[in-house]
Amino acid sequence: MCKKDGVYHQQIRTLKEHQEKTVRSMYWRGRSFDRIHFESRRCDYLEWNYRSEIFAFSRRLQENLDENTLRQIFSHPSYIDAFHQNQAKYNLPDVDIKPNTELVQQGCTLLDNSIKPYLRYTFERLPEEGIEAICSYLKSVPVLSDVAKWIGCKELILTTEYPPSSEVMAETVKAVVAGVERDLGIKRARRFVVDMIISYLNDKDILDDVWIIPNPKETLNLILSNSGMPTYEPRIMFQTGVKTLESCHLVALYSDKKFLGSSPGETLPIAEETAAIDSLQRLFDLRESRPPYVYGVKSEDIDFDLHMKEHQRIRSYRYDFRS
Repeated sequence: MCKKDGVYHQQIRTLKEHQEKTVRSMYWRGRSFDRIHFESRRCDYLEWNYRSEIFAFSRRLQENLDENTLRQIFSHPSYIDAFHQNQAKYNLPDVDIKPNTELVQQGCTLLDNSIKPYLRYTFERLPEEGIEAICSYLKSVPVLSDVAKWIGCKELILTTEYPPSSEVMAETVKAVVAGVERDLGIKRARRFVVDMIISYLNDKDILDDVWIIPNPKETLNLILSNSGMPTYEPRIMFQTGVKTLESCHLVALYSDKKFLGSSPGETLPIAEETAAIDSLQRLFDLRESRPPYVYGVKSEDIDFDLHMKEHQRIRSYRYDFRS
């Protein structure tokens, strides 16, 4: 309360007229943002031309694919079934549209026959378990669906659901690989796999992001035993902040006076385990200093048939440490 001209007035905090309009507008706009907004298909717009879009998709990837192949690549079985039902419902002539089921199966086989030989060529000292783990990672639904998103498959996929599920997106990439092999040959398909899928390994730590070895210390000792070397000996190279929250221990591993690897850690067991992982990275030649991946036209010169043979398995893996 305040007194003015002998009269008591009650103070009320209000907004000015122009401020009130702005605040009300912002309030109702905020309420509208809270509503569930359904994502609309790109094909719902008037300027959408599917034939032009799939043509642009082919040119964007620099793959001159046939129009019929492109249509089959993006035709999901659910869309084909719904299309035939609508044609029969309105007594319209049926149209022969092939689903991408066959292409998906062929693409899955092509991925195996392309990724594994390329990995055996790139990682000459990697055991076959590592090759299989990397191949499974590159063929996984999250990776393939992410590849499909970045090459522009989302709006082109013909399916009853929208947006397409991750599984449908991943199957579409497999169909694209098979379509490239059908129209342009196996070399071009393998180059597509290398440039679009295997390139996903860039900036990835193989033994941290892709292939997780459950028991690195036991694995290292098994390889040493197979190679005629004694089990490793951990040695403390440096310590700081012992018995504090910021302790750091640098541990190195040796076998028969030969350095295997080293790594720091908060505790001695952690440092020893990470040192074992570093030793395996050096052993399998997975360090960052290794040669880069081969992409583009140069990847077509790789003899994939020469690298179809499996690498050594860990249980029988041997390495000449004295070389």
